[in-house]
Amino acid sequence: SITGRRHVRDTSALGSQTALLEERDAHGRVQVAKLESERLLGELVELELERRAAAGSYQGRFSVQHHFFGFEGRCPPPSNFDATYSHALGLAAGGLVSAGASGVLATLRGLTGPPEEWAPRGVPLTSLLAAERRRGRDVPLIHKAAVDLEGAPFRTLVSQRGGWRLARSFASPGPVQFDGPLADEISVCLRLERGEEGPEAAVAP
Repeated sequence: SITGRRHVRDTSALGSQTALLEERDAHGRVQVAKLESERLLGELVELELERRAAAGSYQGRFSVQHHFFGFEGRCPPPSNFDATYSHALGLAAGGLVSAGASGVLATLRGLTGPPEEWAPRGVPLTSLLAAERRRGRDVPLIHKAAVDLEGAPFRTLVSQRGGWRLARSFASPGPVQFDGPLADEISVCLRLERGEEGPEAAVAP
């Protein structure tokens, strides 16, 4: 609620308030990843306990140790595809460094095929930059990739979302597997880009 947000703003310590006022990203948004939410939570608890102690309803001691897990705390273990992709990117980056290349982004082509057919590439960062007017001056930035409205994944969504609106339709292979028939399964998007069959349309009961 607005009241709740104002309460957090008014009661949070100076460090957290300053973080909200720091320089925005290239798109003008608050850099949420730089907000230490675990520190903010600890500060709010400390302020609340100080308030209760002043009112005589709290006589304990409070000490907190902050730790930020970030993405590591929210994501599952990497799949075989994730591990192979990361390893191949590292090899590509190492090859570029060994060749004396700089200012390039390591990429892989052919991800819809088997790993032995992936092709490493070095893309110049300057080819990805575009100038955008910010506060009266041109700022170089990399535009976010938009959804390809003509790509197979989006066309599949369009063809089936009517059924999905009326009935449940999902497939779950279960937890990440490292051995067996599903261990090397790739995402639905990559399968569609490879030209394979998409998920079946839902049938309303």
